[in-house]
Amino acid sequence: MTSLSFKTVLGRLSSLPALSYTTRVYSGKAQVSFFPSTVKKINSQFTSQYFLTDYRSRHFPLLQPQSLFGRIQRRDFTTQIRAPLSKEEFFDRERETHALKYILSHKPQVSIVSGPVDSGKTTLLLKILEEESNNNRAVLHIDLRASPFHSVNGLATSLEDNMRSWLDRFAEIAKQSNNLNIREYEFSLKVPVSVNDSPLERLNSLFNTMFKQLPPLSWWPAGKSPIIFIDQASRLLEFLKDEKDREALRELIEWFVTNTYHHPHFHVVLGTSDSSLHRWIQEYIRAASSRTKSYEISHLPKDEAEKFWNEKVITRKDFTREKFSPPSFTDAYKVCGGCMYFLTKYASEYIIKEGEMQPEDFFLIGNERRKLINHYFDTNAPWSREQLIEMMKKLVNAKNGFLIYEDLLREMGPKVVNAFIESHILHLRTSPKFAYDLPEEPKGRPIITAMTPSALVVMKNILADEKRKI
Repeated sequence: MTSLSFKTVLGRLSSLPALSYTTRVYSGKAQVSFFPSTVKKINSQFTSQYFLTDYRSRHFPLLQPQSLFGRIQRRDFTTQIRAPLSKEEFFDRERETHALKYILSHKPQVSIVSGPVDSGKTTLLLKILEEESNNNRAVLHIDLRASPFHSVNGLATSLEDNMRSWLDRFAEIAKQSNNLNIREYEFSLKVPVSVNDSPLERLNSLFNTMFKQLPPLSWWPAGKSPIIFIDQASRLLEFLKDEKDREALRELIEWFVTNTYHHPHFHVVLGTSDSSLHRWIQEYIRAASSRTKSYEISHLPKDEAEKFWNEKVITRKDFTREKFSPPSFTDAYKVCGGCMYFLTKYASEYIIKEGEMQPEDFFLIGNERRKLINHYFDTNAPWSREQLIEMMKKLVNAKNGFLIYEDLLREMGPKVVNAFIESHILHLRTSPKFAYDLPEEPKGRPIITAMTPSALVVMKNILADEKRKI
Protein backbone atom coordinates (compact mmCIF):
# COMPACT_ATOMS: atom_id res chain seq x y z
CA MET A 1 0.00 0.00 0.00
CA THR A 2 1.29 3.46 -0.86
CA SER A 3 2.54 5.56 2.03
CA LEU A 4 1.23 9.10 2.03
CA SER A 5 2.41 12.21 3.77
CA PHE A 6 0.42 13.46 6.73
CA LYS A 7 -0.56 16.57 4.74
CA THR A 8 -1.91 14.44 1.91
CA VAL A 9 -3.90 12.34 4.37
CA LEU A 10 -5.54 15.46 5.79
CA GLY A 11 -6.30 16.68 2.29
CA ARG A 12 -8.06 13.48 1.40
CA LEU A 13 -9.93 13.44 4.68
CA SER A 14 -11.21 16.96 4.09
CA SER A 15 -12.61 15.85 0.75
CA LEU A 16 -14.92 13.40 2.50
CA PRO A 17 -17.96 15.52 3.42
CA ALA A 18 -19.60 12.96 5.70
CA LEU A 19 -16.48 12.30 7.72
CA SER A 20 -15.57 14.23 10.85
CA TYR A 21 -12.15 13.74 12.32
CA THR A 22 -9.51 15.05 14.66
CA THR A 23 -5.78 14.68 14.28
CA ARG A 24 -2.84 14.76 16.60
CA VAL A 25 0.84 14.00 16.31
CA TYR A 26 3.04 12.72 19.11
CA SER A 27 6.47 11.18 19.16
CA GLY A 28 6.65 11.23 15.40
CA LYS A 29 3.41 9.28 15.03
CA ALA A 30 0.43 10.55 13.10
CA GLN A 31 -2.96 9.62 14.47
CA VAL A 32 -6.35 10.18 12.94
CA SER A 33 -9.31 9.86 15.30
CA PHE A 34 -12.86 10.04 14.03
CA PHE A 35 -15.55 11.76 16.04
CA PRO A 36 -18.08 9.21 17.28
CA SER A 37 -20.78 11.62 16.14
CA THR A 38 -20.04 10.75 12.53
CA VAL A 39 -22.66 8.32 11.31
CA LYS A 40 -22.78 6.64 7.93
CA LYS A 41 -25.28 4.36 6.33
CA ILE A 42 -23.28 1.83 4.41
CA ASN A 43 -25.77 0.82 1.73
CA SER A 44 -29.39 -0.15 1.22
CA GLN A 45 -28.64 -3.67 2.37
CA PHE A 46 -28.02 -2.35 5.87
CA THR A 47 -30.53 0.50 6.04
CA SER A 48 -31.44 -0.43 9.61
CA GLN A 49 -27.81 -0.48 10.74
CA TYR A 50 -25.79 2.61 11.54
CA PHE A 51 -22.01 2.48 11.61
CA LEU A 52 -19.90 4.91 13.59
CA THR A 53 -16.64 5.66 11.84
CA ASP A 54 -13.77 5.03 14.19
CA TYR A 55 -10.00 4.70 13.97
CA ARG A 56 -10.18 1.11 15.25
CA SER A 57 -11.09 -0.24 11.84
CA ARG A 58 -11.06 -3.87 12.96
CA HIS A 59 -14.57 -3.29 14.32
CA PHE A 60 -15.79 -2.25 10.89
CA PRO A 61 -15.44 -5.01 8.30
CA LEU A 62 -17.31 -2.94 5.71
CA LEU A 63 -15.62 0.37 6.47
CA GLN A 64 -11.83 0.49 6.33
CA PRO A 65 -10.63 4.10 6.74
CA GLN A 66 -7.06 3.26 5.67
CA SER A 67 -8.30 2.02 2.31
CA LEU A 68 -9.67 5.51 1.63
CA PHE A 69 -6.41 7.36 1.87
CA GLY A 70 -3.49 4.94 2.14
CA ARG A 71 -1.38 4.10 5.14
CA ILE A 72 -0.28 6.89 7.44
CA GLN A 73 3.48 6.99 7.77
CA ARG A 74 4.75 6.75 11.31
CA ARG A 75 7.88 5.75 13.16
CA ASP A 76 7.97 2.24 14.49
CA PHE A 77 9.72 3.19 17.72
CA THR A 78 10.15 6.06 20.13
CA THR A 79 11.95 6.83 23.38
CA GLN A 80 9.60 9.74 24.10
CA ILE A 81 6.66 7.85 25.56
CA ARG A 82 3.22 9.45 25.35
CA ALA A 83 0.07 7.80 26.63
CA PRO A 84 -2.84 7.90 24.15
CA LEU A 85 -5.23 9.40 26.72
CA SER A 86 -5.03 12.59 28.72
CA LYS A 87 -5.09 12.56 32.51
CA GLU A 88 -8.76 13.50 32.44
CA GLU A 89 -9.63 10.66 30.05
CA PHE A 90 -7.48 7.98 31.68
CA PHE A 91 -9.13 5.60 34.14
CA ASP A 92 -6.66 4.59 36.82
CA ARG A 93 -6.77 0.86 37.44
CA GLU A 94 -5.06 1.03 40.80
CA ARG A 95 -4.44 -2.67 41.42
CA GLU A 96 -2.95 -3.34 37.99
CA THR A 97 -0.94 -0.11 38.04
CA HIS A 98 0.55 -0.85 41.45
CA ALA A 99 1.44 -4.42 40.47
CA LEU A 100 3.07 -3.46 37.16
CA LYS A 101 5.07 -0.66 38.75
CA TYR A 102 6.25 -3.08 41.42
CA ILE A 103 7.49 -5.50 38.75
CA LEU A 104 9.29 -2.77 36.81
CA SER A 105 11.00 -1.47 39.95
CA HIS A 106 12.61 -4.81 40.79
CA LYS A 107 14.95 -7.24 39.07
CA PRO A 108 14.60 -7.28 35.26
CA GLN A 109 12.53 -9.99 33.63
CA VAL A 110 10.65 -10.75 30.43
CA SER A 111 6.99 -9.98 31.13
CA ILE A 112 4.31 -11.08 28.68
CA VAL A 113 1.30 -8.86 29.33
CA SER A 114 -1.69 -10.22 27.48
CA GLY A 115 -5.38 -9.51 27.48
CA PRO A 116 -8.43 -9.53 25.23
CA VAL A 117 -8.83 -6.99 22.45
CA ASP A 118 -9.89 -3.59 23.86
CA SER A 119 -9.18 -4.55 27.48
CA GLY A 120 -7.07 -1.40 27.91
CA LYS A 121 -3.72 -3.12 28.45
CA THR A 122 -1.72 -0.99 25.99
CA THR A 123 -3.22 2.25 27.30
CA LEU A 124 -2.39 1.22 30.86
CA LEU A 125 1.16 0.18 29.97
CA LEU A 126 1.83 3.39 28.03
CA LYS A 127 0.53 5.50 30.91
CA ILE A 128 2.87 3.74 33.35
CA LEU A 129 5.82 3.91 30.95
CA GLU A 130 5.16 7.59 30.25
CA GLU A 131 5.54 8.29 33.96
CA GLU A 132 8.73 6.21 34.10
CA SER A 133 10.16 8.01 31.07
CA ASN A 134 9.33 11.41 32.55
CA ASN A 135 11.23 10.34 35.68
CA ASN A 136 14.46 9.88 33.71
CA ARG A 137 14.12 6.23 32.86
CA ALA A 138 15.27 4.90 29.48
CA VAL A 139 12.12 3.42 27.93
CA LEU A 140 12.01 2.18 24.35
CA HIS A 141 8.59 1.61 22.78
CA ILE A 142 8.60 -0.57 19.65
CA ASP A 143 5.25 -0.65 17.87
CA LEU A 144 5.02 -3.72 15.65
CA ARG A 145 2.00 -2.29 13.88
CA ALA A 146 4.46 -0.03 12.09
CA SER A 147 7.75 -1.93 12.30
CA PRO A 148 9.27 -3.57 9.20
CA PHE A 149 9.68 -6.84 11.08
CA HIS A 150 8.61 -8.89 8.08
CA SER A 151 12.04 -10.40 7.40
CA VAL A 152 15.24 -11.16 9.30
CA ASN A 153 16.98 -8.36 7.42
CA GLY A 154 14.16 -5.96 8.29
CA LEU A 155 14.31 -7.09 11.91
CA ALA A 156 18.05 -6.39 12.09
CA THR A 157 17.71 -2.98 10.41
CA SER A 158 14.81 -1.87 12.58
CA LEU A 159 16.39 -3.12 15.81
CA GLU A 160 19.63 -1.34 14.99
CA ASP A 161 17.73 1.95 14.62
CA ASN A 162 15.85 1.21 17.84
CA MET A 163 19.02 0.48 19.79
CA ARG A 164 20.75 3.65 18.58
CA SER A 165 17.82 5.74 19.73
CA TRP A 166 17.81 3.92 23.05
CA LEU A 167 21.54 4.46 23.62
CA ASP A 168 21.06 8.16 22.86
CA ARG A 169 18.52 8.18 25.65
CA PHE A 170 21.05 6.47 27.95
CA ALA A 171 23.55 9.24 27.26
CA GLU A 172 20.91 11.94 27.76
CA ILE A 173 19.94 10.55 31.17
CA ALA A 174 23.58 10.16 32.20
CA LYS A 175 24.33 13.80 31.34
CA GLN A 176 21.40 14.95 33.47
CA SER A 177 22.55 12.91 36.46
CA ASN A 178 25.54 13.64 38.64
CA ASN A 179 25.59 10.06 39.90
CA LEU A 180 26.12 8.32 36.54
CA ASN A 181 29.58 8.16 35.01
CA ILE A 182 29.04 8.64 31.28
CA ARG A 183 32.76 8.24 30.54
CA GLU A 184 32.54 4.53 31.24
CA TYR A 185 30.51 3.93 28.07
CA GLU A 186 30.50 5.32 24.55
CA PHE A 187 26.77 4.77 24.03
CA SER A 188 27.33 4.49 20.31
CA LEU A 189 26.44 1.51 18.17
CA LYS A 190 28.99 0.49 15.56
CA VAL A 191 27.95 -2.89 14.25
CA PRO A 192 30.65 -4.66 12.20
CA VAL A 193 29.15 -5.52 8.83
CA SER A 194 30.43 -7.79 6.09
CA VAL A 195 28.91 -8.08 2.64
CA ASN A 196 29.04 -11.84 3.06
CA ASP A 197 27.06 -11.83 6.31
CA SER A 198 23.69 -13.54 6.22
CA PRO A 199 20.75 -11.66 7.80
CA LEU A 200 20.96 -13.99 10.82
CA GLU A 201 24.70 -13.33 11.21
CA ARG A 202 24.00 -9.61 11.00
CA LEU A 203 21.39 -9.96 13.73
CA ASN A 204 23.79 -11.85 15.99
CA SER A 205 26.48 -9.23 15.35
CA LEU A 206 24.02 -6.54 16.45
CA PHE A 207 23.19 -8.45 19.64
CA ASN A 208 26.87 -8.96 20.49
CA THR A 209 27.74 -5.30 19.86
CA MET A 210 24.77 -4.05 21.84
CA PHE A 211 25.60 -6.35 24.75
CA LYS A 212 28.99 -4.63 25.13
CA GLN A 213 27.34 -1.21 25.27
CA LEU A 214 24.87 -2.02 28.02
CA PRO A 215 25.78 -0.83 31.53
CA PRO A 216 25.31 -3.37 34.33
CA LEU A 217 22.28 -3.15 36.55
CA SER A 218 24.36 -1.59 39.33
CA TRP A 219 25.16 1.41 37.09
CA TRP A 220 21.56 2.63 37.23
CA PRO A 221 19.80 4.09 40.28
CA ALA A 222 17.73 1.52 42.16
CA GLY A 223 14.54 0.67 40.33
CA LYS A 224 15.57 2.62 37.22
CA SER A 225 16.88 -0.06 34.87
CA PRO A 226 15.92 0.51 31.20
CA ILE A 227 12.76 -0.94 29.67
CA ILE A 228 11.90 -2.26 26.21
CA PHE A 229 8.17 -2.37 25.51
CA ILE A 230 7.11 -4.23 22.37
CA ASP A 231 3.51 -3.51 21.43
CA GLN A 232 1.55 -6.09 19.39
CA ALA A 233 4.32 -8.60 20.13
CA SER A 234 2.32 -11.49 18.67
CA ARG A 235 3.27 -10.17 15.22
CA LEU A 236 6.69 -11.64 15.86
CA LEU A 237 5.05 -15.00 15.17
CA GLU A 238 5.07 -14.15 11.47
CA PHE A 239 8.66 -15.40 11.63
CA LEU A 240 7.41 -18.93 12.19
CA LYS A 241 6.60 -19.40 8.51
CA ASP A 242 10.21 -20.12 7.57
CA GLU A 243 12.87 -22.09 9.44
CA LYS A 244 15.54 -19.38 9.05
CA ASP A 245 13.11 -16.75 10.26
CA ARG A 246 12.12 -19.01 13.14
CA GLU A 247 15.76 -19.17 14.20
CA ALA A 248 15.89 -15.36 14.24
CA LEU A 249 12.87 -15.25 16.55
CA ARG A 250 14.56 -17.75 18.86
CA GLU A 251 17.69 -15.58 18.90
CA LEU A 252 15.64 -12.49 19.76
CA ILE A 253 13.77 -14.14 22.64
CA GLU A 254 16.94 -15.74 23.99
CA TRP A 255 18.73 -12.37 23.79
CA PHE A 256 15.94 -10.90 25.89
CA VAL A 257 16.32 -13.72 28.42
CA THR A 258 20.10 -13.27 28.53
CA ASN A 259 19.75 -9.56 29.28
CA THR A 260 17.05 -9.99 31.90
CA TYR A 261 18.05 -13.19 33.65
CA HIS A 262 21.63 -14.33 33.03
CA HIS A 263 23.18 -10.85 32.76
CA PRO A 264 20.47 -8.42 33.94
CA HIS A 265 20.56 -5.20 31.95
CA PHE A 266 16.96 -4.21 31.25
CA HIS A 267 13.29 -5.14 31.50
CA VAL A 268 11.34 -6.51 28.53
CA VAL A 269 7.56 -6.10 28.32
CA LEU A 270 5.75 -7.88 25.49
CA GLY A 271 2.19 -6.65 25.05
CA THR A 272 -0.22 -8.82 23.09
CA SER A 273 -3.89 -9.69 22.59
CA ASP A 274 -2.88 -13.10 21.29
CA SER A 275 -1.71 -15.81 23.67
CA SER A 276 0.01 -17.70 20.82
CA LEU A 277 3.34 -16.02 21.61
CA HIS A 278 3.34 -17.35 25.15
CA ARG A 279 2.40 -20.84 23.94
CA TRP A 280 5.17 -20.79 21.31
CA ILE A 281 7.82 -19.76 23.85
CA GLN A 282 6.70 -22.53 26.20
CA GLU A 283 6.76 -25.12 23.45
CA TYR A 284 9.88 -24.25 21.47
CA ILE A 285 12.21 -22.34 23.78
CA ARG A 286 12.39 -24.47 26.90
CA ALA A 287 15.20 -22.43 28.44
CA ALA A 288 13.21 -19.22 27.97
CA SER A 289 9.83 -20.54 29.10
CA SER A 290 10.88 -20.68 32.75
CA ARG A 291 12.47 -17.23 32.51
CA THR A 292 9.38 -15.40 31.28
CA LYS A 293 6.42 -14.30 33.38
CA SER A 294 2.85 -13.98 32.13
CA TYR A 295 0.26 -11.47 33.29
CA GLU A 296 -3.30 -10.79 32.20
CA ILE A 297 -4.99 -7.39 31.91
CA SER A 298 -8.67 -8.26 31.71
CA HIS A 299 -11.81 -6.22 31.20
CA LEU A 300 -13.08 -4.44 34.31
CA PRO A 301 -15.07 -6.22 37.01
CA LYS A 302 -18.60 -4.86 37.39
CA ASP A 303 -17.92 -2.51 40.32
CA GLU A 304 -14.96 -0.89 38.55
CA ALA A 305 -16.89 -0.75 35.28
CA GLU A 306 -19.64 1.22 37.03
CA LYS A 307 -17.05 3.57 38.51
CA PHE A 308 -15.53 4.08 35.05
CA TRP A 309 -19.02 4.70 33.63
CA ASN A 310 -19.85 7.35 36.23
CA GLU A 311 -16.44 9.07 36.28
CA LYS A 312 -15.25 8.90 32.67
CA VAL A 313 -18.28 8.30 30.47
CA ILE A 314 -21.37 10.01 31.85
CA THR A 315 -19.53 13.04 33.26
CA ARG A 316 -17.74 13.62 29.95
CA LYS A 317 -20.98 13.60 27.99
CA ASP A 318 -22.90 16.80 28.66
CA PHE A 319 -26.35 15.38 29.24
CA THR A 320 -27.51 18.62 30.87
CA ARG A 321 -27.92 20.02 27.36
CA GLU A 322 -29.78 17.00 26.07
CA LYS A 323 -33.54 16.53 26.06
CA PHE A 324 -33.19 12.96 27.29
CA SER A 325 -31.79 11.33 30.41
CA PRO A 326 -28.39 9.57 30.45
CA PRO A 327 -28.21 5.90 29.49
CA SER A 328 -28.50 3.30 32.21
CA PHE A 329 -25.33 1.57 33.33
CA THR A 330 -27.34 -1.62 33.80
CA ASP A 331 -28.39 -1.56 30.14
CA ALA A 332 -24.89 -0.73 28.94
CA TYR A 333 -23.25 -3.40 31.09
CA LYS A 334 -25.72 -5.97 29.77
CA VAL A 335 -24.16 -5.78 26.29
CA CYS A 336 -20.70 -4.30 26.98
CA GLY A 337 -19.64 -5.98 30.20
CA GLY A 338 -16.52 -4.36 31.64
CA CYS A 339 -15.02 -3.37 28.27
CA MET A 340 -14.20 0.34 28.63
CA TYR A 341 -14.00 0.92 24.89
CA PHE A 342 -17.43 -0.60 24.29
CA LEU A 343 -18.99 1.31 27.21
CA THR A 344 -17.70 4.59 25.79
CA LYS A 345 -19.04 3.80 22.33
CA TYR A 346 -22.40 2.78 23.79
CA ALA A 347 -22.83 6.22 25.36
CA SER A 348 -21.81 7.93 22.11
CA GLU A 349 -24.36 6.00 20.07
CA TYR A 350 -27.03 6.65 22.70
CA ILE A 351 -26.51 10.40 22.22
CA ILE A 352 -26.58 10.10 18.44
CA LYS A 353 -29.90 8.28 18.62
CA GLU A 354 -31.18 10.85 21.13
CA GLY A 355 -31.94 8.26 23.77
CA GLU A 356 -34.05 6.12 21.43
CA MET A 357 -31.90 3.03 21.77
CA GLN A 358 -32.28 -0.44 23.20
CA PRO A 359 -29.17 -2.31 24.43
CA GLU A 360 -29.52 -4.96 21.72
CA ASP A 361 -29.40 -2.20 19.06
CA PHE A 362 -25.82 -1.26 19.98
CA PHE A 363 -23.88 -1.26 16.71
CA LEU A 364 -20.87 -3.18 18.06
CA ILE A 365 -23.21 -6.03 18.98
CA GLY A 366 -24.15 -6.13 15.30
CA ASN A 367 -20.49 -6.24 14.33
CA GLU A 368 -19.77 -9.09 16.75
CA ARG A 369 -22.74 -10.98 15.33
CA ARG A 370 -21.56 -10.52 11.75
CA LYS A 371 -18.10 -11.79 12.66
CA LEU A 372 -19.49 -14.95 14.23
CA ILE A 373 -21.90 -15.52 11.34
CA ASN A 374 -18.99 -15.16 8.91
CA HIS A 375 -17.08 -17.79 10.88
CA TYR A 376 -20.17 -20.01 10.80
CA PHE A 377 -20.36 -19.92 6.99
CA ASP A 378 -16.60 -20.07 6.42
CA THR A 379 -16.14 -23.30 4.47
CA ASN A 380 -12.34 -23.04 4.71
CA ALA A 381 -12.29 -22.85 8.50
CA PRO A 382 -10.60 -25.71 10.39
CA TRP A 383 -13.80 -26.23 12.34
CA SER A 384 -17.26 -27.37 11.28
CA ARG A 385 -20.48 -25.45 11.92
CA GLU A 386 -21.44 -28.08 14.45
CA GLN A 387 -18.16 -27.58 16.32
CA LEU A 388 -18.65 -23.81 16.39
CA ILE A 389 -22.14 -24.23 17.84
CA GLU A 390 -20.86 -26.82 20.32
CA MET A 391 -18.13 -24.44 21.52
CA MET A 392 -20.62 -21.59 21.95
CA LYS A 393 -22.93 -23.82 23.98
CA LYS A 394 -20.09 -24.84 26.28
CA LEU A 395 -19.02 -21.23 26.86
CA VAL A 396 -22.53 -19.81 27.29
CA ASN A 397 -23.42 -22.55 29.78
CA ALA A 398 -20.15 -22.24 31.71
CA LYS A 399 -20.93 -21.45 35.34
CA ASN A 400 -18.43 -18.62 35.82
CA GLY A 401 -17.97 -17.42 32.25
CA PHE A 402 -14.91 -19.50 31.39
CA LEU A 403 -13.80 -22.98 30.37
CA ILE A 404 -10.69 -24.88 31.41
CA TYR A 405 -8.34 -24.88 28.42
CA GLU A 406 -7.10 -28.44 28.98
CA ASP A 407 -10.66 -29.77 29.22
CA LEU A 408 -11.68 -28.06 25.98
CA LEU A 409 -8.58 -29.44 24.22
CA ARG A 410 -9.52 -32.92 25.33
CA GLU A 411 -13.15 -32.55 24.25
CA MET A 412 -12.73 -30.77 20.90
CA GLY A 413 -9.10 -31.35 19.93
CA PRO A 414 -6.09 -28.96 19.84
CA LYS A 415 -6.47 -28.09 16.15
CA VAL A 416 -10.01 -26.77 16.50
CA VAL A 417 -9.56 -25.05 19.88
CA ASN A 418 -6.32 -23.32 18.91
CA ALA A 419 -7.91 -22.22 15.62
CA PHE A 420 -10.71 -20.55 17.61
CA ILE A 421 -8.05 -18.75 19.65
CA GLU A 422 -5.98 -17.68 16.64
CA SER A 423 -9.13 -16.38 14.92
CA HIS A 424 -9.90 -14.25 18.02
CA ILE A 425 -13.20 -16.03 18.60
CA LEU A 426 -11.87 -17.18 21.96
CA HIS A 427 -9.26 -15.76 24.30
CA LEU A 428 -6.77 -17.97 26.13
CA ARG A 429 -5.86 -16.62 29.54
CA THR A 430 -2.57 -18.21 30.55
CA SER A 431 -2.32 -16.48 33.92
CA PRO A 432 -4.83 -15.11 36.44
CA LYS A 433 -2.39 -12.44 37.66
CA PHE A 434 -3.85 -8.90 37.44
CA ALA A 435 -7.23 -10.21 36.19
CA TYR A 436 -10.18 -9.43 38.43
CA ASP A 437 -13.22 -9.80 36.18
CA LEU A 438 -14.05 -13.47 36.79
CA PRO A 439 -15.16 -15.11 40.05
CA GLU A 440 -13.36 -18.17 41.33
CA GLU A 441 -10.75 -18.29 38.58
CA PRO A 442 -8.60 -21.42 39.04
CA LYS A 443 -4.97 -20.71 39.84
CA GLY A 444 -2.32 -22.35 37.72
CA ARG A 445 -4.73 -23.55 35.02
CA PRO A 446 -5.13 -21.70 31.71
CA ILE A 447 -8.74 -20.81 30.92
CA ILE A 448 -10.80 -19.89 27.86
CA THR A 449 -13.13 -16.88 27.66
CA ALA A 450 -14.95 -15.01 24.91
CA MET A 451 -12.79 -12.29 23.37
CA THR A 452 -15.19 -9.58 24.59
CA PRO A 453 -18.24 -9.57 26.88
CA SER A 454 -20.30 -8.50 23.85
CA ALA A 455 -19.18 -11.60 21.95
CA LEU A 456 -20.62 -13.75 24.74
CA VAL A 457 -23.93 -11.87 24.47
CA VAL A 458 -23.97 -12.53 20.73
CA MET A 459 -23.27 -16.23 21.27
CA LYS A 460 -26.32 -16.43 23.55
CA ASN A 461 -28.46 -14.69 20.92
CA ILE A 462 -27.28 -16.96 18.10
CA LEU A 463 -27.98 -20.07 20.16
CA ALA A 464 -31.45 -18.73 20.98
CA ASP A 465 -32.07 -18.20 17.25
CA GLU A 466 -30.91 -21.74 16.52
CA LYS A 467 -33.25 -23.11 19.18
CA ARG A 468 -36.23 -21.23 17.72
CA LYS A 469 -35.48 -22.69 14.27
CA ILE A 470 -35.61 -26.18 15.73
